[in-house]
Amino acid sequence: SGERSPSVESELHAKVLRSRPDVNCSIHTHQPLASACTLFGKSLDVPYPPLWQSLGRRIQLVGYAPSGSGWLAGKLEKTIRPDQNAYLMRNHGVLCCGPDIEATLKRLEDLETFCRDHLLNQIKANSRGKPESRVAIARLIDALTSAGTHALSPQPFSETQS
Repeated sequence: SGERSPSVESELHAKVLRSRPDVNCSIHTHQPLASACTLFGKSLDVPYPPLWQSLGRRIQLVGYAPSGSGWLAGKLEKTIRPDQNAYLMRNHGVLCCGPDIEATLKRLEDLETFCRDHLLNQIKANSRGKPESRVAIARLIDALTSAGTHALSPQPFSETQS
């Protein structure tokens, strides 16, 4: 009961905390690389067993709804799973949850790094056999790779070499 107004996303966090008794912290961000992955419009499989405890085996996509709406909170509530700690919100950022703030912040770091690697792998796969875009692709890959030094976590989870 402080002096500040509650976040417009309070209902979003309340749905997580009510649905997951093991969760004491829920953080919603608009971190750039994970937010970019929401634009794919699909959930992402996590093929790296070391990340399963942190993120889950799948990062679910929550369908689009206006920010701060009960509609968005309801869509998230239907998506929440006990073994998944990271959620992509279509065109709206991400949400991670955990037992405490340290674990939840680590999950946000893991998610951003995983999404960077996912984007790099998608770019490389989609640019094969397209020599006309080689320079642009190289610049994009360089930008994403160097962004890692400014992102939450610089360590890649997968090989992202050409």
